[in-house]
Amino acid sequence: MPALVIGTGLGPKHVGLSPCAPAGVNHTEFYDECAPPRYHVVVSDYGHLDMLDDDGVPYVINNSMCMRNTKDLARRAIGGAMVAFLRAKLEDHDEDLKAVLENSPGLSPAVLDPVEYDLA
Repeated sequence: MPALVIGTGLGPKHVGLSPCAPAGVNHTEFYDECAPPRYHVVVSDYGHLDMLDDDGVPYVINNSMCMRNTKDLARRAIGGAMVAFLRAKLEDHDEDLKAVLENSPGLSPAVLDPVEYDLA
């Protein structure tokens, strides 16, 4: 089954306690364990809470544990990658996914780095 793994660049970093996604137990490890076809995109300047609805999350988690940035660009980039992946796999419309994988400058509202895939 095809897999799209989305990660954040700030996951291994932390503000106070331990990181939200330390090396060895993060998106990179998960991608390495997936069988092809597999895709991996990382919103490098963002953290986990930039992808989530954090309304009602306690202050210590929301502002102290996970690095974060402004949410809008991260959410739009992740949403675009997810829609492109689903359209490619469910509707055989792969032009958008190819554009994401080529990481065309100006296409994504947030920097995607790295972008990798294994189709074998």
